[in-house]
Amino acid sequence: MPRAPHRQEGQSLVELALLLPVLMLIFAGVLDLGRAFQAYITVANAAREGARYAAFHMNDCTDIELKPNLRSRVANEAAGSNIDLSTAATIVRLEPPCSPENYSPGDPVSVIVEHSFQLITGLIFGSDTIMISASAAMAQF
Repeated sequence: MPRAPHRQEGQSLVELALLLPVLMLIFAGVLDLGRAFQAYITVANAAREGARYAAFHMNDCTDIELKPNLRSRVANEAAGSNIDLSTAATIVRLEPPCSPENYSPGDPVSVIVEHSFQLITGLIFGSDTIMISASAAMAQF
């Protein structure tokens, strides 16, 4: 008399239960990596736009006048993306600080944009934010 085949109906369910957390962790990591790369591209473009604006406006400014305009120019560049650069978590620095004595045509002016980025996987690994920064330099006009 032939033997009955072994029943393994629950095996796939057990394997799925063991592998699903690992697969979800990999998926969340890939998602975070893509989001962080998109945020870096947005921050780099915003820094470039800020440097362009500062290069044209270094000759007739004081730091108090240029800073709000520079910050709004940087935030407007990122307006179409999901990255909000107008928040307090974003730092916009101008090197050298804007003043008539720092103005010399042809000298570089640099804008550094730093943004605090929220991670999805931060809930798992404990660190929920990372700093994404980019700088751009242009010659003063």
